[in-house]
Amino acid sequence: MFLSPESGRWTALQRLIGQQHRGYKTFVKECRHLWQRYEQRRREADSAYDQLSDLSILDLLVYASISAFKTELPPLFELKPPNALIPHPLFRYTMFTEAVSRLLARRLAHCGKDELDISEERIRHCFRKRMYPLLLARHYDGGQSAAALKRFEGFIDAQIRLDHCRHTEIGNFCFDGNVSEPEPCDPSLEPLACFEPWMRSCLRGQELYPYWQMRSLVGLDESAADNGDTLDLMARDGRLKPATRMLADILMLHDLFGVDDEIDIGNGIKVSLHRACLMLELAKANYEDTLLHPFVEAMRRHGDWAAALVEVIESGMRDGLQQRYPVLFARTSEKLQMFRQFTASEASPCGSDEAAVALLAFFGNDLQSVRDHMHQSGKQLKANFTEQPFLRLGDYVFTLPWVLTTQNNATALVNNLRRVRSNRSAVGKETRRIEERFAGQMQQLGFRTLVGYVPPDGDGEPAGEVDVLASRDGHLFVFEIKSGYLRQTLEAAWHHRTTTLRKAGRQLERKLTGLVDVFPGEGILRESLGLEAAPPAEQVHTWIVDTSIDFDRQRFSGHLKVSMTEVLIVLRDEAGFLVDDESLDTLYPDGFSASRFAEIIEQGVLWRNTPQPASAASSTARN
Repeated sequence: MFLSPESGRWTALQRLIGQQHRGYKTFVKECRHLWQRYEQRRREADSAYDQLSDLSILDLLVYASISAFKTELPPLFELKPPNALIPHPLFRYTMFTEAVSRLLARRLAHCGKDELDISEERIRHCFRKRMYPLLLARHYDGGQSAAALKRFEGFIDAQIRLDHCRHTEIGNFCFDGNVSEPEPCDPSLEPLACFEPWMRSCLRGQELYPYWQMRSLVGLDESAADNGDTLDLMARDGRLKPATRMLADILMLHDLFGVDDEIDIGNGIKVSLHRACLMLELAKANYEDTLLHPFVEAMRRHGDWAAALVEVIESGMRDGLQQRYPVLFARTSEKLQMFRQFTASEASPCGSDEAAVALLAFFGNDLQSVRDHMHQSGKQLKANFTEQPFLRLGDYVFTLPWVLTTQNNATALVNNLRRVRSNRSAVGKETRRIEERFAGQMQQLGFRTLVGYVPPDGDGEPAGEVDVLASRDGHLFVFEIKSGYLRQTLEAAWHHRTTTLRKAGRQLERKLTGLVDVFPGEGILRESLGLEAAPPAEQVHTWIVDTSIDFDRQRFSGHLKVSMTEVLIVLRDEAGFLVDDESLDTLYPDGFSASRFAEIIEQGVLWRNTPQPASAASSTARN
């Protein structure tokens, strides 16, 4: 209603004002007040956007990149005070990238095709006109470019205020039952406490990610020893960091999301998971070493973003004419040639053109086709910068190093597959593999399992398929497996909670009832699980096991929601990977048992000795 005031629902609600419906008059007035505030923010953003009408898509990319190095990265690395509008640097940085994405989508919806007809001369002319005057005194243009940058930053702040109003003020009013009226407007924007359970689970997610890196290090150490290599040697020559990240990405995608060695993205295009992770992590490491870290060090010396950026750009010129601009570009053929080096194999020692094309198709965001699609359907950019970080304009590919160096690539890869490409034909197979691999982990510890059991229909609503059943030591575990993407906004998380997770809780309730009803006479249950009858209630455990961390350890229809990462850590007895604490060397001092496994999960034992950051702003995206 707040976002579409012309809707029939809003009109019907307005009519209640003149009727004697108890309590509605105050409610409608509150809705109208909040809508007026949102409209004010929208008008401010529209006015700021109109002031950018003389700037092309290419101009906007340049100013976004300049602004990232000028105003966004320094607070993220504690090189300057936080932004006055949003005092939490990480919160601000996320909203900045979202605002830039919205700006590009809006400009694409209004630009002509000639604006997307890019040539190298147009790119260099744009750099000379828009970037150089901000960095080099000899290119001073009387302040025109600085004024344009100020207009750009004015729009970003207006869009951030609008997005904040939607995500928090309206979200708080709509989704939090404890809020009876809109909060007064705050001059600074901070994450609200109304979604504390979600934010708390996000912090847990930050604590869990190093688990995959530690598993990766163990695997690398073993393989390095087999090849006569060492981790110290890998660290000295710069191979360790990208290799650790790459293997962590692969492990996470394999164990949590059912991804195989080859990803089918449709249209006959298949991408090697290993190559995709390798390319993204090596690109990130390269831009960290040649651009981000030198910029941070130079700014510490100079105290000025422009002087620091000039030093980085000039160092690239000295090192073989390498591009180290805040926005990088290459012809599509040149980018494919670069991608070929990541596709070398025994069959293709020099790399594969076909595999390089597949990588660009996987990570590339073709703005021309997006523009055509938006004109036809009115949709916004489906993929954001992190999910598809290579922007294609005409025959050129643009890279934003300020995005690649600060993003979590595991999140980018998951969301590329599970959000942007959620309609892939392979998603169903991946979901089945998630269940089968999870059951396989339990079988290694002596559990008997059954995947995809469908109880016979009773008198009521069909119970539906039980994703995974497991039994050991007289305990029965009933798992409802949920897999999706990694949500990054309160609004998306709320929809996950109120639809997917609530539905999962109700489904588990029906399935448990169906199991109890059929257990005595159902032969497949006895044969597969080794149970003659349903165990006592205290030995039956019903969990929603979710690949995402959202609203972790909350209960839905009385059933615990827990992340699959936590369950795998407890199953594998690898809590020591999370924290250096002798008490976590083993979770099973008396040996593994089903009762101890259930106790650890249901009582949150894993988190008792695991330190957590005080706020989301205390951890940056530099992992």
